[in-house]
Amino acid sequence: MEKRWIPPLLILLFCASIFMAYRTSAQNSPILKVEPKQYIAPVFYVNETFSINVTLNNVEAGAKLVGVHFRLSYDPDLLEVLNITEGPFLGQFNQTSMPPYTFFGGFVEGDRLYDPHILVGTLLLPNATGHWPGPFPQGNGTIASITFKEIYQPVYPELAASCHLRFLEVKLLDSDGNKIIYSKEDGYYEISPLRAPTLLVEPASYNATTRGEIFDINVNLNNVVSQWRLIGVHFRLSYDSNLIKVLNVKEGSFLGQFNQTSMPPYTFFTSYVEKDDMFGPHIVVGDLLLPNATGHWPGPFPQGNGTIATITFNATKHTTIEPEPPANCTLRFIEVKLLNDLGEKLSYNTISGFYQIPPLLYPVAAFSYEPTAPSVGEVVLFNASESCDPDYEISIFSWDFGDGTIVNTTEPIVGHVFKDQRTCVVTLTVTDIDGLSANITRTISIGYYEELTVNIDVGSVHFAGELADFHILVSDFGRRIDATNIKAMLYYNGRLFAYLTNVTRHVSTGLYRIAYEISANAEPGTYTLLVEAECYSVRGTSLKSFLVSSTLSGFVTDITQGIATVSNGLTEVKMNLTTISAKLVGIEGNVGIINSTVGTLKIKLESIDGKIGEVNGDTVTIFTKLGEVKTRLGDTQSIATTTLYTTSILSAIAVILAAAILMFMRKK
Repeated sequence: MEKRWIPPLLILLFCASIFMAYRTSAQNSPILKVEPKQYIAPVFYVNETFSINVTLNNVEAGAKLVGVHFRLSYDPDLLEVLNITEGPFLGQFNQTSMPPYTFFGGFVEGDRLYDPHILVGTLLLPNATGHWPGPFPQGNGTIASITFKEIYQPVYPELAASCHLRFLEVKLLDSDGNKIIYSKEDGYYEISPLRAPTLLVEPASYNATTRGEIFDINVNLNNVVSQWRLIGVHFRLSYDSNLIKVLNVKEGSFLGQFNQTSMPPYTFFTSYVEKDDMFGPHIVVGDLLLPNATGHWPGPFPQGNGTIATITFNATKHTTIEPEPPANCTLRFIEVKLLNDLGEKLSYNTISGFYQIPPLLYPVAAFSYEPTAPSVGEVVLFNASESCDPDYEISIFSWDFGDGTIVNTTEPIVGHVFKDQRTCVVTLTVTDIDGLSANITRTISIGYYEELTVNIDVGSVHFAGELADFHILVSDFGRRIDATNIKAMLYYNGRLFAYLTNVTRHVSTGLYRIAYEISANAEPGTYTLLVEAECYSVRGTSLKSFLVSSTLSGFVTDITQGIATVSNGLTEVKMNLTTISAKLVGIEGNVGIINSTVGTLKIKLESIDGKIGEVNGDTVTIFTKLGEVKTRLGDTQSIATTTLYTTSILSAIAVILAAAILMFMRKK
């Protein structure tokens, strides 16, 4: 028999027509779906439940659908099937005159060909004659709803757990028992790993700025869920004892807020510092919830985030010196244990802390001197106050004046007299408490000038707020002489405290007066007045010190235009009452009590124009230059005949009447 040759083009056209027919059929065929198609479980605790629907979509009445059968596979290590219920889709197209309209079966299959899966079958029931009169199902609807329980969740750092909800052995039948073409869309289930509790140091890093600094760090426990049934936390925290020192360890509030007992204490907390053992220097901390009287933990168990312990450190040392890098250490967790109420160890994560302190910086040496053109025999004041140490105060100032004189002192200012006309190389070396030093050298020319004699009288003791008088006497070979230029500067604690040149006044030939109101908040201590005088090419300098005392007590003997004269038994001083915030606060007999920023003062009432104001019962108000004060009448009886009351006839009558009423009431 002769074989016929079929052109390739005809074969291609035939295949294409079959493919297009199948594609058209598939597009119009019913679709069996899992909805939602993808279920991503939220961060949950084991035993939570969720449901999925198996739906049938795109059903046409012409398909005459009467039955649906499928198997749905799942992972029984992740999920447990709790319930399978029929959906309403087929039942709504009832073929019978009364329920039931469908036959529904759903159950879980164990170990067989398809591994664990759910078997579901639903069938429209025919009428009494065995027929389906219609209408047949069409549209979209739910075939079955399946409820799962989540029975496993991975714990970080495990990966997410997942499984496919995959259709197996699907059958769709029409009223004649024929299979209907279908398509399917499987489902997907996933659960993220549960974050284990995290023990961490906060702040994560601490940068100290200087030695001696005190700072706190918290050891926090985060991501705790009540299902962990946490009741105890233990850890060791290592540190570098060459850099920091533990001052205190205090329990945090986290565990205690989930109290299991009826009354405090709710926890047992312990801590101590280990210095030398296998772990090196570290802090041991334990915190345990206490059970109730029956020895159990009724709950609620801890959840959320909170502080287990607060540790106070002292930055004790720098161990590096510029330009070396900063010194640092890791606050590292060792031997961590988290326990539940059964004594089981729980998974955890740790995040260490970091401590750093900058390297030591070298001090900076600098100095100035006055006068800038010194003379033989003249006092030259060298001032190293401009020297500094970025870390600490300078402990030693070493001066080499270049003439064989070396002076070591803790004060930044020192005076020196050069005995010869020469050029000297002056070197200052400053040293801090760590032994780091720096130096500076300056060349000074010492001339020879006839020297003026400068005598200064500043007194020995003054008080904050005092109106002080300083006197300066300039002479040349015993003869008073007016200076062509004079400078006056007041120093305190090595630093310029006040520039007094502008308040220096000429009194008479060679005599100058400085009227200076000492600040009311001037710190007590030694103050030094430096005076430089010049008469044409002849110069002279001198300095004199006095003490500022912190308090003053005494009797005000006079007040004129707001200036009080105060006697303390040794001397008299003048004070601006406004400057020292003077205020009358009480009366003792005919003496007023004044409070001020410099102490308690007393004054006779007539000196401040005391006058009676209103009388209320046995209380009288007295008005004075320094304000008003209230006193009880019984306290003023002894001064009723003084000038205080004779200043006002009406006031005196008021006092007498009040006294009579008071005596009458006492007799009753």
